[in-house]
Amino acid sequence: MEEKLKLYMVMLGCTPKGRLTEQHDIFFGIGNSLKNLVSQMKKFWPEAKGKIHIDAWREVSAIENFSIKISAKDSTLNSSSDNLFFINLGGYKENEFKEYHYKILTVAESMGLASKKARRSTFYKLAVSREPLRTSTTNTGLMWMIFIRYLIYCLRQLKNYTH
Repeated sequence: MEEKLKLYMVMLGCTPKGRLTEQHDIFFGIGNSLKNLVSQMKKFWPEAKGKIHIDAWREVSAIENFSIKISAKDSTLNSSSDNLFFINLGGYKENEFKEYHYKILTVAESMGLASKKARRSTFYKLAVSREPLRTSTTNTGLMWMIFIRYLIYCLRQLKNYTH
């Protein structure tokens, strides 16, 4: 019996040579198991020279009211104009030496509509300014400086997946 293909979202970690802190990136892959994706993960982040590890992962089987199924690109299952989007919101809290992130997977017809959904998140709404973070000696409470990094990474290639 053929194993079902699955979509995986993986947070990879690595401390590259010459760096003082661990760095992270998000990898998306299609396979029968996480173990089967290891070589693809290493190719995805060649600068890590194979010294990566998995900090977090999930099988993406449902987003909002949509179920996620992997099918060949010529399949009639995919007649929808919807796309799967990955959005990485990042920001800073005043007087904290830390960058916070909020990752969103969403389904929308366009990048603009996906971005609109992200702007409705609590993380985004806490933003009071989009200005670069400056050192401050005053504590004005919970002020977030938000930026959208990698504004939206659209997983369109998954719509065209062939196996």
